[in-house]
Amino acid sequence: MNFESIIWFILHYVLPYGISFAILFWLIEFSFRAWIKANLDIAWSKVITWAVAIGLLAVICAFWHWTVHPWLLKQTIWVMIASRINAVWQMLMQSLIMQTIHQKYLLISHWINAKIGDYRWYYWQAFVITFLFGAIIDSIALVWRVSFPRTANVIVPAYLTFPRIFLYLFGRQTPIEDFILAGKLRAKIKENLNDSYEAAVQGYQDNGQPFKDGAGGTAATQTKKATAVAMRRTKIKVKTTANGIREAQILIRQSRETETDRSIENALKGLGDRISGNSIFFPSDPTYNSKLKGYTFNSSVSYEADEQLGAWKDIFTNPFNPDNSTSRGGKGYLISYFEKIGSILNYIGYLTPYAIYKRFVKLSEYRYAIDESAEVANFKVQQNLDLSVIPPAIDPKTKNDAKTQRTIAMRKAKARIPDVTMALNAVKINGQFKKVEVGGNNAIYEYVLPQDPNLPDNFDRIQKQIANYLRIKATPIITLSAGILKLSIDNGVNVPASFSDMILARKKGVSTLISGMLGVDELGNPIYFELGDSNPHAILFGKTGTGKTVTIMIIVYSVMAAVDPSQVKMVFIDGKGNSFEFMRNDKGHSNPYVYAQPADASGDIEYARALIKHLENEVRRRIAIFKENSVQKLAEFNKKFPDQKMPELLVIVDEFSAIMDKDNDLKPSEMSKLGTADRFEYLAKMARSTGIRLLFANQTARKDKIRGNITANITGRVSLGLSEAIESDIALPDTGIKAHFISQPGEFYSIMNGVSNFEHGNSPYLSEDTMNALNDSLTKKFGRNEYVISREEILTEMNTTVSDGDGSNVDVIDTEDVDIPDPKPTPDWTLDRLKALDKKYWFYLYNHREELLDNNTNKDMPEFDKPEQDTGEVKDKSKGKNPFGIIRESNSPYNSFKKELEKWYKAQKSAENVDAHRSTGSIVATSSDKVKDVTEGNDKGQI
Repeated sequence: MNFESIIWFILHYVLPYGISFAILFWLIEFSFRAWIKANLDIAWSKVITWAVAIGLLAVICAFWHWTVHPWLLKQTIWVMIASRINAVWQMLMQSLIMQTIHQKYLLISHWINAKIGDYRWYYWQAFVITFLFGAIIDSIALVWRVSFPRTANVIVPAYLTFPRIFLYLFGRQTPIEDFILAGKLRAKIKENLNDSYEAAVQGYQDNGQPFKDGAGGTAATQTKKATAVAMRRTKIKVKTTANGIREAQILIRQSRETETDRSIENALKGLGDRISGNSIFFPSDPTYNSKLKGYTFNSSVSYEADEQLGAWKDIFTNPFNPDNSTSRGGKGYLISYFEKIGSILNYIGYLTPYAIYKRFVKLSEYRYAIDESAEVANFKVQQNLDLSVIPPAIDPKTKNDAKTQRTIAMRKAKARIPDVTMALNAVKINGQFKKVEVGGNNAIYEYVLPQDPNLPDNFDRIQKQIANYLRIKATPIITLSAGILKLSIDNGVNVPASFSDMILARKKGVSTLISGMLGVDELGNPIYFELGDSNPHAILFGKTGTGKTVTIMIIVYSVMAAVDPSQVKMVFIDGKGNSFEFMRNDKGHSNPYVYAQPADASGDIEYARALIKHLENEVRRRIAIFKENSVQKLAEFNKKFPDQKMPELLVIVDEFSAIMDKDNDLKPSEMSKLGTADRFEYLAKMARSTGIRLLFANQTARKDKIRGNITANITGRVSLGLSEAIESDIALPDTGIKAHFISQPGEFYSIMNGVSNFEHGNSPYLSEDTMNALNDSLTKKFGRNEYVISREEILTEMNTTVSDGDGSNVDVIDTEDVDIPDPKPTPDWTLDRLKALDKKYWFYLYNHREELLDNNTNKDMPEFDKPEQDTGEVKDKSKGKNPFGIIRESNSPYNSFKKELEKWYKAQKSAENVDAHRSTGSIVATSSDKVKDVTEGNDKGQI
């Protein structure tokens, strides 16, 4: 390369681009300063002043043109002066000097035109390229709110370092965008300091004067200088990995001086809120990291590069749709048009190689997904229901189908995003909007919150403030889990849930036989309701009008859809009405899954109590059978003895507290035989291994209605709308979910999978006619099935319960932990041999006392030598008359030992109940303070 080539390059490229950049920077700086100084009031004053000045000038010109000038033309002296001046001018132009100047001017002009013609293309190219990319960078700077030079320092290196694209091969989703974001954060940190800090670094005082005689300025100036230098040394890392996480960290190292550190801390306060964005969300203030010796901002947010690509249907729409007109409440056609242009450009920006690849993968998984749950599950799901009898889900008000309603609801929900974000900011919650979904009558807005330990944990006041801010009647519900805040707001548009779609979308394999569904979430995915060994029982709360009974039947029919009637039977008990009457076999729509005639405690309390007692006896019977056959659970028994299979029982008890309230009408002597509260407690405690599952339901969760020693053994909780705040704390403990704010029928929150994995959804609606049709379809498939046990048999079983002599009911001791003697005692054992057994076998003796003592072959004749009670009544001869006029009780050694066993058992049961109450109180106390009060209060009353 020679000297001429260098000069040529400078003249053709360096100089044109230098001039272009100089003009561009001058224009941007001039525009910026003009914008800063702009003042509308001053502008109006100047406009008026210039308007008056121009007007006066126009008046003068008009006066000259139409008055003065015509008058001068009529004056002889003026004509003579004008002609003399013109003659002098002509003589001057024809002089030798002027001719020479004119020739030189033509020569220079020709040379300049020739040279400009050679460089015209290079200058034009420089100006076009410079101003085009300058306009783009300046637009980005305006969006970022960062100066033009600092924005250029980020954008230009990003495209010059294009080899970063190869980081896609090393598990990075957005390597170039990560680089740009890191530069953007660095620029924003610099922008956070005012110009005096940079002036201090350059050697200027606050007054603009340079340092004198080598001095470093005042102490305040030196602190600013040290702070600015520390900010320059900031380390920033942004990395978006293929596992769907965008991590970012800002590190500002500690200085050597305490005063400088204080200045750094003050400069960083509130910085996190200012620089968060683009799936990077920092806490408001930094955290001091002793290991790194500096102040850090950390962010870890889920991010998928392909998420925006799925929204193309919402982007590529007609901006001139009538719904966008201002007369219909829209933004107007022009604004909608430019918004669509911006959305399209933004969409194009997301078309990265990784995003396109990821989108294809997800679409393939969605369209060609294979449900492998059946391969590893314990049971394969059947399809027993005739879904053709179920009408399509239609909104009752608009008569629109679910798809149409979802489109309308989503449009309305998206229009409210800015307002919701502003409402959260108004209550000091700065979250990054992630997405919005619609379901039921609600819109659920999802925000990512920063990793901030100072986030609120009680949203009671905040929820009401947001309702007032948005001017909505229904109070929204806020939930916070794993840094994700969800805000459920009444959207005013109902999206009906489809029972048929829910059934068809369920997984093909389940781990438990009683595997039903509650409803669907905002995306239409099923929310499961499963009862098994780990989660044996559940309780459902919902005030009147919230769809509690319909939700129960959704669970019931979704269970029936999946299993055979030989595997699961269902027991129905209603405490306040006849909600389950249509399930009776004699009502014309029999159901093969029903175990016994449904009970209505409000009209037939005798049968309801008998049915509950029968369930208790069934639990005891199964426990005894399991013990005798050395198995622990129903599944083991059915596998070991397939010819003696027993079905699992799902016991549905609606308004169970109303049934327990009727215990207050019993006499003390009747409680043991007819009381239901203790039996419910026993079933909740002992039925889990026998395959008998409980689904309790109640209108209220008030502490005076719900006994803690029952709910302590019920792990699954579901809540629809409630009446009071205290009920929400009891129904959904340790979640903070305010179920009393739920206003829509069928909307629920479920903690069937634990309080940290709560689910929110809506139940489909099934009319009674539809349920009758489903019963008919099941009967058609499996045939009419008579009850396993009839009403008469249940009542007879209740009335023939063994008594212990004082009229109270004698229970069978729980045999799950009973030791069996080896060899087993038989009726031919002598009394001495029975008494010689260790006391740990007395449980077994008590359960078999009639067989071993009353029917003992060695038993002597009873003796009548102990007066028991003189009733004074005359006995009939047919019943045997005592000649002494008094009733005497048999006092044989066998009968005495039997009484001793029964007295010992009562003492054991009393001690067991006290321990159970105490343990229940401690269990519930760890769950919730509110439930603790409930438990302790009930326990004290029971004890």
